[in-house]
Amino acid sequence: NRQDISKANNTSLLSAEVEHWKNASKLSDYILPLQEVIDDTHEAEAVRFLVSPYQQNGSLRQTSLKLPLELKIRYARQLVLAIQACHEAGYLHGDIKPDNVLCGSARAQLCDFGSSVPCKSSTEGGMVRWMTSNYVAPEIFEPYAGQRGVGWAADMWAYGVTVYELMHDMEAMPFDGRQKEKGLRIGPPFIDPALQTHMYWPTNTRHTIANPRTHRLCDAIIGCLARNPSDRLRPTDVLYALSRTY
Repeated sequence: NRQDISKANNTSLLSAEVEHWKNASKLSDYILPLQEVIDDTHEAEAVRFLVSPYQQNGSLRQTSLKLPLELKIRYARQLVLAIQACHEAGYLHGDIKPDNVLCGSARAQLCDFGSSVPCKSSTEGGMVRWMTSNYVAPEIFEPYAGQRGVGWAADMWAYGVTVYELMHDMEAMPFDGRQKEKGLRIGPPFIDPALQTHMYWPTNTRHTIANPRTHRLCDAIIGCLARNPSDRLRPTDVLYALSRTY
């Protein structure tokens, strides 16, 4: 993971990423360890290298195609355990998505804490600097969100989108404006703030996942995609649902 130090607003942001990543990884085997930080100042522009273990299967987006159901559910469980560890460490990860989940033969590990911020509750506290648009929770766009910050629930929204993609082999998202007429998938609010008053919110995704063993997982996805962050499932709720998937 190569980062141009000179392109950051200041080096404190990079230092915060390293601190958050190291602290959170101490609490879970499902967070990729950050082994070393190397600052190379010999190039024209100073470059920081973040060194972590190699995961042979690449990101969840790369490896998820046609995975067996059992492994998909295992990865979903491991990812929510990683998110739970982040929150217990006092951080909002801020950029949960398939690209930031690296996969080994039987283990998925969360990485990239570049968007992480300190956070103390499920609904407010973290002043998010940037997030990946397709995974942004709706409260980010509400008035005064920039002053109030967002809470851990924003990670659970992104988790719901990520697991929805995982169950569909990365071929579908729960919010896609091109399929708006189906009433399930919609254009995300970052396209136009006015869409917030015309959004269709998911009520049932079971018909899109054929295997009946995944019904509780579907309920968990829906619970993570609750519009109100206070109504969104917590990691412990999702873990309970996953323990009853079979």
